[in-house]
Amino acid sequence: MLKVNGSMYDPTQQTPLAEFSIQNAVRAEFNGVKLLELSNLDHFNLRLQPDNSHLLDQLQDALGFQIPLEPNNFVIHENILCNWLGPDEWLIIAPLDQSNRVEAVVRENLMDHFATLTNLGSAQTIIRVSGLHAIEYLSRGIAIDLDPSGFKPGQCVQTIMAHANVTVLNHSQEELIFDLIVRRSFADHLWRWLLDVGREAEFRG
Repeated sequence: MLKVNGSMYDPTQQTPLAEFSIQNAVRAEFNGVKLLELSNLDHFNLRLQPDNSHLLDQLQDALGFQIPLEPNNFVIHENILCNWLGPDEWLIIAPLDQSNRVEAVVRENLMDHFATLTNLGSAQTIIRVSGLHAIEYLSRGIAIDLDPSGFKPGQCVQTIMAHANVTVLNHSQEELIFDLIVRRSFADHLWRWLLDVGREAEFRG
């Protein structure tokens, strides 16, 4: 599971949800549901040809994990996440204390290849939704069936939630932990919508 170390807080980096921050964290809790913004992370968009096995092997040796080639899957290695977005596109997310190394290593290996790495900066953020009623909570605004029997841990899906484009990651079947990756321009809207649902909904159990 992608984790964020509180000691890595960087006050110079203003997250898309900074106005909701309390003691350097954006969080909320309702009956059986917890919300948390995962900040202090760098996001990178990676584009390369999946049939370039030489480059893929180079990246695996450099990063310590294999870029996921199977659709709608993600991997996490030493707190670095690589998320499949399309046949030739991935999202790499790394903590601030590792992001410079990750970026340098990837760029070095991309040289002389038809491939690109783009630092997305603060163009998007992650909202973690967890807890006993996380699936019921998210189903108020998403049409995808998130039951772990079909949407398994380690899988991801791009969809629409509350009129916002999101990528949903399933981290755990036992604890019910989902991450919502959302663009900065929709982050405020999605967070307010999640707060409204939490205040108004009555969950079972």
